[in-house]
Amino acid sequence: MFLEVKQAPCAEVPGRLMKMIQTILDYSIQSLVQEPDFEELSESVEEDFRYLFGRAAVHSAIEELFELPYIERTVLCEAFENDSEFKDHINDASYSFRRIPENENKVLSNLCNALYDEVRSGLPAGNKTEFNVRLLQTQFAQTNGALGRVCPVCVRELVFPLGEGEVDHYFPRKKYPALALHPYNLLPICSDCNGVRMKHMKSPFEASDRGPGELRNVYLPYLRAARPEIEFKVSEDESRRILMRPVPGADGYAGRRIENMERLYHLGERWSEILQFVCDDVMAELAEQRRDTDTREEWIEKLRGILRSNAQSTRDRIEFVKGIYCGWLNEKTDQELENIFGSGKTEV
Repeated sequence: MFLEVKQAPCAEVPGRLMKMIQTILDYSIQSLVQEPDFEELSESVEEDFRYLFGRAAVHSAIEELFELPYIERTVLCEAFENDSEFKDHINDASYSFRRIPENENKVLSNLCNALYDEVRSGLPAGNKTEFNVRLLQTQFAQTNGALGRVCPVCVRELVFPLGEGEVDHYFPRKKYPALALHPYNLLPICSDCNGVRMKHMKSPFEASDRGPGELRNVYLPYLRAARPEIEFKVSEDESRRILMRPVPGADGYAGRRIENMERLYHLGERWSEILQFVCDDVMAELAEQRRDTDTREEWIEKLRGILRSNAQSTRDRIEFVKGIYCGWLNEKTDQELENIFGSGKTEV
């Protein structure tokens, strides 16, 4: 999303379940019958997942699928196949998620979400396959090293292995049922970013973004991160807000991607709220190093050393915001820095 992160190894399990769903949908259009043969269907999926056919919600969802007219089952099968391939089309000018009628969407939602709900807490004891959302969080942290200790959206410090944070469906699973188990749609983030005041059930797209090429308008977990495309500034007015704009050379959709990210997470506002604390930290660090005997050139060099040493940190949100602020300051001339720090006080 914002940071460039890697998938947890156990994310391959939802990927295998995606294949199971495709198998069920393919089976539903092999004939015109409206009653599934669960014994035959069970033989066509992985042994580790066959128990799921005995779960009431899954069993009922499959029966509901077969109650649809044949042509509508065909529509669902094609829509699921199209949507599940989205990761291969993020820059495709002609690709879009398939829009299907409400009734068919409900049937697909019942099937995909029933399977997700059954496995999110874990598979039965003794099953060779291991997966649950806590394991996904723990492995995410292990796989991503230092970046695995912060929210990949807002850079808030988190301890995923202890159950902090949540596993978010970037494309909400009720609105995009085909992606309920998609490995590229499951991202561990903090509860703030996934809360009702932030993303929650919002779609990454605005209505005006939908249509051919729509994926170019959004950042995507594991596929397209925001940080490499963003240049940070701090506003020059009294508000001293963190501003984001595309880096030089970014494609023509980067600005829209930033807008959509801000609509979901309000990162500029949230990071700006702690900017004053960061300014105080920089002032305190400068005060520790500054000596009355320093020449102008010496204290400017000490200040620039502080600014350079604090840039690019992702240890936690405060350090990250400090990096933004210090990077912005380091672009200023010596005279501008003297105007800000020369009296021992910042203008912020």
